[in-house]
Amino acid sequence: MDDRDLAAGLPDVPATAGPHPVVVVASGPVGAVLDRLLLHFNAHPDDELEVRREGVTLGYVTADTLYRILPAPTRSTGGDADHFALLGDSGGEVLVLDCPEGDYSLSVVLYPAGSPPRCPRHPDRVLQVRP
Repeated sequence: MDDRDLAAGLPDVPATAGPHPVVVVASGPVGAVLDRLLLHFNAHPDDELEVRREGVTLGYVTADTLYRILPAPTRSTGGDADHFALLGDSGGEVLVLDCPEGDYSLSVVLYPAGSPPRCPRHPDRVLQVRP
């Protein structure tokens, strides 16, 4: 799924009164963003987030909207359960920082220092920030 597919599945109008936290997506594949959104909605199921690309609002996403637009392999639990692990207690939190000018946002995942996230395919390996 890429940013255009994501935008096509999002409503143009929010279902709830704002302001809404902002999630910024880049052009191209959005798999990593979808994973982070799953984590966020696991902790905050009632939130509604504004999704932007290059300063333009693509639409608004709730947990229900996200589950409707996720590709089937992401929701699947048959065979490989990598994505299913995202639905449990992540120990992490998605934090979205916005510039007051409205033209820049930054999303980060916070987790306890003593419990860094581990690779679902290589459980003995701690995930690291990509340089």
